[in-house]
Amino acid sequence: MAGSTAAAVDFALVSAVLLETRFGRVWCWHLLLAAILVLACLGRHPRRPVVLFLSLGLLASLGWVGHAAMDDGSARIAHQLNQTVHLLAAGLWLGGLAPLAWVLRQARRQPGDFEFSVTRDALRNFSHMGYVAVALIALTGAINTLFLVGSLDAMFDTPYGRLLAFKILLFLAMVVVALINRFRLAPRISQEVSALRALSRTVALEQGLALAVLAIVSVLGTSPPALYGGRG
Repeated sequence: MAGSTAAAVDFALVSAVLLETRFGRVWCWHLLLAAILVLACLGRHPRRPVVLFLSLGLLASLGWVGHAAMDDGSARIAHQLNQTVHLLAAGLWLGGLAPLAWVLRQARRQPGDFEFSVTRDALRNFSHMGYVAVALIALTGAINTLFLVGSLDAMFDTPYGRLLAFKILLFLAMVVVALINRFRLAPRISQEVSALRALSRTVALEQGLALAVLAIVSVLGTSPPALYGGRG
């Protein structure tokens, strides 16, 4: 923010950023939630609802900084709320892939009626949550595109827009893989061991695509949006 690495150890400057800017005040809450979450996880028996609530709060707080905070007045509030929903929906979908992959791995190690029953329940619950998450991601993502890109021309004529378009392409690829998992592979896991192995591979592919999306988001988050002069 200051344009100098030395500013990171300048106490007066850091204090000014944290206490005298809108970004800093939000980031203070973000750091506080992160610290409480670490303490909650260090306990011998962490309470899952508490960990979940703190995790959602930590993720949601990112919606109130960055590009979403560049607008003024009601437009800023609308953009921040939209970005918060976008982040939470993405967190539920992408975060849910990790425990789903673990359940599939356990079923492959110890195949049996109980394991297949647990796997089917996990897949069904994940799918139900996934439908809502994907719909919210698509809707809020479209709104974010209007806020940050503004036009179809800017989507393809600016570095920011082209990178965003590539992110959308990866998102659509994830949706296709998820549909294959839900309607082609999941119904066959009880009858075919090969279907369980294939499902594990496609979930791993979905995770890989998710990591690629997150990598692109990290670049977009530090790049000037097309609507704010990010042309080249």
